[in-house]
This record gives sequence, structure tokens and C-alpha cells, in this order.
Amino acid sequence: MDPDRFQVRSRSWGYTYAKSYPLGTQCNDLGVTEFLLTIRAKPNSSRNRVGGAYGQWLIVAVTEPAVEGKASKAIISLLAEVLQVSKSAIRIKSGERARTKIIAIDVELSRVSEITAQIALLMTHNGAS
Repeated sequence: MDPDRFQVRSRSWGYTYAKSYPLGTQCNDLGVTEFLLTIRAKPNSSRNRVGGAYGQWLIVAVTEPAVEGKASKAIISLLAEVLQVSKSAIRIKSGERARTKIIAIDVELSRVSEITAQIALLMTHNGAS
């Protein structure tokens, strides 16, 4: 996917479809429930931080080791804190044991633009903890 775009999945009438929008787009599709984000995980880092880009992916560094899902749990907690959403709203769709992960964030329609702007800002900076 283009690094200047994000993907939103909508659920409607029993099926799921994905749409790609430029970063900063106002989304008015009433069925939006899931925001997809591809990240690059860095376990065993010296500190927890979210920020910077690895190609087109957001870098998420955590101090936990990549053992028995500890790093994945730490990534979910850190993203929840930085994006100001509940931990239960974030889940790993794919890449549970890989460094490149697709994260699904359940958000209200009114927060999609805000979260998109936060992610765009985080990708251009070296990190928020």
C-alpha cells in the first residue's frame, strides 16, 4: 500500500470490504469500524516508543523480548496509550510472530481523522513513549 494512504475496513450487510484513503481524509462512511495499520516491531529495545518509519510502516519499539507473545502484548498496550484508545480496541490481524504486523484498531467514525493525523505525525518523528 502507498505510504501516504491508510486503509479502512467497513462492515455492511454481512460482508467486509476495504477502502484506501489518503492520509488526512475525512471519512464519512457510516459503516467504518476498523482502522488498519501496518507496523514494524522492534522488540528488546532500550525504551518503549512509537515513531519513525521503516519504509511505509510505523515503527513500534518495546522493551519486552519477542518470547511467548510478550512483545505483541507490549505493542498493543503502547499503541493504546499513544493513540488514546482502549487495549480491547486493538488487535493483531496478522503477523503475531513476525516483526511486520497488521494492527486493527476499532474506532468511532469521529476519531478516524484524528488517529490518521496522529499516525502521520508519528511516522515523521523519532518517537513518542
